[in-house]
Amino acid sequence: MWRSIGAGLGGLPITILFPMLVYNTTVAADGTKIQTLDGNKLTIGVLILAILSIVIFFGHYKLTKERIAPIQKKKGDYNAFKAIGDLAKNRPFVMLCLVSMLLIAFQFYYQATYQYLFADYYHSAQLYALVTICTYLPMAILIPIMNKLIDKFGKKELCAFGMGFAALVSFLLFFIKTDNPYVFLVFTFFSGLGQTFLVLEVWALVMDVIDYHEIRTHRREEGTAYAVVSFARKLGQTLAGVGLNALLAVIHYDSTASANNTALPEDVLNKLYDISTLVPAITLTLLAILLGFGYNLSKKKLAVLQPQLKEIRENEE
Repeated sequence: MWRSIGAGLGGLPITILFPMLVYNTTVAADGTKIQTLDGNKLTIGVLILAILSIVIFFGHYKLTKERIAPIQKKKGDYNAFKAIGDLAKNRPFVMLCLVSMLLIAFQFYYQATYQYLFADYYHSAQLYALVTICTYLPMAILIPIMNKLIDKFGKKELCAFGMGFAALVSFLLFFIKTDNPYVFLVFTFFSGLGQTFLVLEVWALVMDVIDYHEIRTHRREEGTAYAVVSFARKLGQTLAGVGLNALLAVIHYDSTASANNTALPEDVLNKLYDISTLVPAITLTLLAILLGFGYNLSKKKLAVLQPQLKEIRENEE
């Protein structure tokens, strides 16, 4: 949970400030305000962030001290292909890889499309900063009670319900087709409320599937498991980028329109709204289905597995 919180808080200032700094407002011949991305400002901003990232990374490396000595285990014959093959037979692990891939694809997709939406459809690129606030504000609200909710309902159950709720909100956004950006932001807040459960608990779910794998094989292969999950997440980023570019081409989005102080045709703007709401709604629905029916480590099952894992570890000592 804390890993997700750190990632969210770390990206929050940049996500809020960037749209305010890198867009210029111009007025078309018909009086329509057009938000234009300033390439020079964007390049300078990205360069500054890259340098800061490197400095912070090496700062963490130099200042972090490992205080807990790892438990020394007997060296065994590790086979990467066998480990991956065993993980491929692990149903909750496979389902979680798909969930992680779709979650990242969803996040990257909506973050990118909402920038187009607020710049071209609502003509208020600066308001995109509020999208991040509306998405992460529910996280701040739920953190104090998250553990109590997990104890009562279970991680899988909460995450599946949250994705289903977020999907419903996104479908409503698609059907009402609001012209008011602030109404859109209110719906974004409630969608973020549903997403919060999985965003906060996705790495806890990874630990659960690693524990389950240890029970099945009597081997704890965290490194391999994390590597495969991370690869799935990278595939999600690729999927979002390729999918967005393909859909923008399908709706005939003209990226040079804003640079030429030309407003996009109404039918293109309507289609832009559609792909900004319908695709996330479908993705969230798939996530809810995978978590609800594919990922089978429920609260009851985990309660049975924990004593088994404890017994295995006691026998190994």
